[in-house]
Amino acid sequence: MNKMDEQNKSVWKNVIENAVMLYPAESVARFLGRNYSKIDRAVISEMKALDIGTGSGRNLKALLDYGFQSYGIDYIADACNIAKNNLQGYKNLKEIYCGNFTEYNFNMEFDVILIFGVIFLRDVKSITNDLLVINKLLKSNGKMFINFRTTYDYLYQTGQKIDDNTFILENEYKDAVYSFFNLDEAKELLINTGFKIENIEREDYYKDNLHKHNSWWMLQVTK
Repeated sequence: MNKMDEQNKSVWKNVIENAVMLYPAESVARFLGRNYSKIDRAVISEMKALDIGTGSGRNLKALLDYGFQSYGIDYIADACNIAKNNLQGYKNLKEIYCGNFTEYNFNMEFDVILIFGVIFLRDVKSITNDLLVINKLLKSNGKMFINFRTTYDYLYQTGQKIDDNTFILENEYKDAVYSFFNLDEAKELLINTGFKIENIEREDYYKDNLHKHNSWWMLQVTK
């Protein structure tokens, strides 16, 4: 694991321990509803789904509720343990792996991949390499749901600048590595790593008495 991953691992270990999230992200629920709500559950039960960056398991739970043969992976051991504890009892939970997904041999392809809230926690070169690995894991005509922090986000251009997109933050996510993208940059990353874009959304909300503007691109892709 490189220095950048070690920095993020330390930051997010504290975040997960201090705020265990139990419910799926609304945008993930929309993605699943848009694509799988009308598919027979017997068909879904034969499909494989992977949640990369499982955290406490909130989005993996959504995959399980839909009936997918579901897998999760996270490189923070405490997160894996929390997710396993939260999701025990689901018969369609196949495995929660603890480790870096780029180094794990899954020996299978997936019909659905979620990578929500994690892809942008690296520099652009590393993100590109990650997307190339994910492309190999996704079945032909499979679907991936992914989000990127936008350049409208309150964290953009804060902390130590690494390059035009990437910063080491100095706020509540102190020492975390974050990359931010305008829409053309996000689209180019996905297209250049072999994905076809099917749907784009932008999600914005303000928190802490309207002082902090969170902003993400949400993209549904296939290959």
